[in-house]
This record gives sequence, structure tokens and C-alpha cells, in this order.
Amino acid sequence: MAQKVIRLIIFLICSIVIIFILVTLLLPSTGKVVKETYIQAGKKTVLSELTTLESYSAWYPWIQIDPTAKISYNDKLEQMSWLGKKSTAAVDGQYRLTGLDGDSVLHFEFVYRDTPPFEGAYILRSSGDTSGTTVVWYIKMNAGFTPWRRFYAAMLGKLTGPLMEAGLNNLKIICEKAESYSDIPIKKIEVHKTYLATVTDTALQSQLYRALSKSFDSIRAFISDNHLTAEGEPRAQFHALNNHTFRINAGIPVKQKFTPRGNIQLIVSPAESLLVADYTGDYGGVQHTYLALSHLATRYGKTASPVVWEIYEDGEIPQSDTSYCHINVCYAVPQNKKTAWLRSLTKR
Repeated sequence: MAQKVIRLIIFLICSIVIIFILVTLLLPSTGKVVKETYIQAGKKTVLSELTTLESYSAWYPWIQIDPTAKISYNDKLEQMSWLGKKSTAAVDGQYRLTGLDGDSVLHFEFVYRDTPPFEGAYILRSSGDTSGTTVVWYIKMNAGFTPWRRFYAAMLGKLTGPLMEAGLNNLKIICEKAESYSDIPIKKIEVHKTYLATVTDTALQSQLYRALSKSFDSIRAFISDNHLTAEGEPRAQFHALNNHTFRINAGIPVKQKFTPRGNIQLIVSPAESLLVADYTGDYGGVQHTYLALSHLATRYGKTASPVVWEIYEDGEIPQSDTSYCHINVCYAVPQNKKTAWLRSLTKR
């Protein structure tokens, strides 16, 4: 009797294994998902976002699964990997751009945690008037004869489709914003360590320009009285405390380090990389330049809070919204969390 039971158990196990193998052989050996969206932006703008891996944290769904993920890039900025703070793996994901066919097809390879490796591409098709672009995003995987991979391939659409749709929606928002700021040239420069003599003040919006001029007058007097040497153009930061009140931080670079005195403070800006946008026109129109920089900040991490400065070329301080001025708007490419001047300025 016992032998019959054992034989029956063995028979059942073998039957289950055979059925499982037969079922997996019937499943597809490859999986593919295709999603697309229409973006009201030119192909050049869309391709720029897709080839700039530093901007992926703002839209790529597998990175956004874990907001704590730390992203690393190779020297050529064509490959990235990321790892969440609580992850026990060596890496959570790896992504590499593998080739570009003209300006229309961008190929990539991708591995996420324990999932099978993927490859795929973004296919870009311009609209008739070239003002818009259809983005077709597809991924595929080769399951081979591995049973669990074949099950994964069969479920690929349900597992990855919603993520891809969310990613395309985020990409659409970013590209359409980038298109609206495409007329503003932005460059990245390296600067050396700088000493700044600064004054911080609080003013109502109606008194903003008067307070700004007063702050610079105080700094210039301090520089003269203490025999310091000014070394650069005046600059300022603004932080909206509410709809009517601003905190102003005015500064002038000086050659020497000094001891703070009275309302004059010393800020030491380290050697760092700056993103700089050049603006010439009525001061009231500078906001568009801020928004362009705010958009570009997504390329350096969506949690970035950069320190923003308006640098007044030729020392011309704006006296009103209609003052004609030449300004370099810049912020430090963040390496650590810094004061959120940029986000506050978008309220102006």
C-alpha cells in the first residue's frame, strides 16, 4: 500500500513537471510592449531630453519607483545606474544608450533588479509642420527556454505598460516646457572660490527696488571703509516670504577675506559649476529666464534646491520693472541640498 502511495506521488509530481514544461513551451519566448504619445515640441527638443541621462530622474518610471535612489553616471554620460537607500542589491537598475539612427531612433539596454534584461528604442516622428513629435517607446526581452522568464514575457504588457505610460506622460510635460524655453541659451561654466560681502534685508514688494539699492550702498561703503577690493559685478537673491514680502540677499565679490561687521556678512562660495542664462531687456521680463533654469534643474535631480543669483552686468542695478538691464541669472549645480531660492523665485 505504501509503495502505491509513493508511486502515485511520484507520478503526480512528474505529471505536474511535464505539464509545467509543456505550458511554458506554449508561452512566447519573447515579450514586447509598445506605447506612444504625442508631444507638442520639436524632434530636437525631445531627442535632447532622451539623450540627457541627467534629466531621467524627472520622468523615467523605474527611477521614480524609489525617490531615495542615488544615480551614478559613467564618464561619457551614456550609461547610468541607481540604488535606493534601503536596497540590499549592488544596484537597482542599469540603463545604457546603445546607439542613435539619425535623429529618429534612439536605442537602449536596461536591467532592473531581478527582472530579465531588456532592450528597446524610442522612435521619433515629426508632425507635418514639425512643431510636434510622436514618440513611440518599445521594450522587448528574450525569455529563451527559462520557464519563469517565459511567464514574465507573457505578462510583460501588464507589468510594464502602466509604468511606460506614466513615463511618457512625464516626458511630455518636460519636453513641452523645454520647448517654451528653447529661445533662452543656457551654458555651464566653472568658477573659482569667491568671497562675497552681503547684506540681508526684508522688504515689501512695493519697496523692493529701494531696499535693493540701499543694501548695495551699505556694501560699497563697507568695502571702501575697510580698504577691500571689489572683484566682480553686484548680485542678488530673492526669497518670497509671502505674496507681499521678500527677503533680499545682496552681495558684491571682494578679493580679500574679511571679518563680518554690523549687518555685513561674509559668504564663501566654493569653486563649483554654474548654469548661466543671459538676459537683456526690461527687468520685469527676467522671470521667463528663471523658469527656463527651473526646468533645467530637473536634469540635476528633482529634489535639487540650487542657490540662485542675479548678476548685474556693468553694475546696473534695476530700479523698477521697466529698467533696461543686462543680467546673468545663474545657480550652482547642486552637490548637496541648498537653500531653495529657485523655487521661491518662481512666485515673483
